[in-house]
Amino acid sequence: MTTTCIRFLATSLACVLCVCRADPASAQSQAPVSPPVVATQPQTPYVACRDTAHNYFSAVFAGTEGNNRVWALAFMQFLKEKYGYNGLAYCNDRWPTEAEGQAWLTSIVEKTRADRLVRGYPVEVIETGWTYE
Repeated sequence: MTTTCIRFLATSLACVLCVCRADPASAQSQAPVSPPVVATQPQTPYVACRDTAHNYFSAVFAGTEGNNRVWALAFMQFLKEKYGYNGLAYCNDRWPTEAEGQAWLTSIVEKTRADRLVRGYPVEVIETGWTYE
């Protein structure tokens, strides 16, 4: 690398300005090496749905098509047709693996069964097995 210094006077103060410039030959040999860019595909989320009263649960499925709104509407339609349920439902799509989704679903179903009492009787929890297709 070559350093060029330029001197000039400004209102009785001496200033020195140094400008660094690289030789074209040395700049090529010292160019930083960037790692190659690797394109990653978005990871397929695994999804589980449930109604807002927490009595009906879907199975875990791969969210390759659709989105939370599409899945929830389809699950609500299924619940209406099969069980006569007219409430709301929602879907969670935060699990990177099916095993993590299944672990969450199992824990929330067990917790719901243990915690929920209506008039002193356990609430029926229904694992529908539904998946979005």
